[in-house]
Amino acid sequence: MFDLAEKKGFESPFDMLNGSEKQINEGYKGTIRYLIYPAAILLKKHFPELLNGNFSSVGKGNPL
Repeated sequence: MFDLAEKKGFESPFDMLNGSEKQINEGYKGTIRYLIYPAAILLKKHFPELLNGNFSSVGKGNPL
C-alpha cells in the first residue's frame, strides 16, 4: 500500500485522502479499518486497473 501511494507521488496512503476521507478514517483509528480504508480509496481512485486484475501498471510479479 505504501509503495503504491509513493508511486503516485504521496508520502503515505494517508496523504492522498481528502478532508472528508481523512475525517472518516479518523473514526477508524485503533482498528484494522484505519489501514484498509485508505488502501481501498487508493485503489479506487488511483489504481482502478488493479481491481480489474490488470497488474501491468505496478510491474511484473506474481499477484495472488
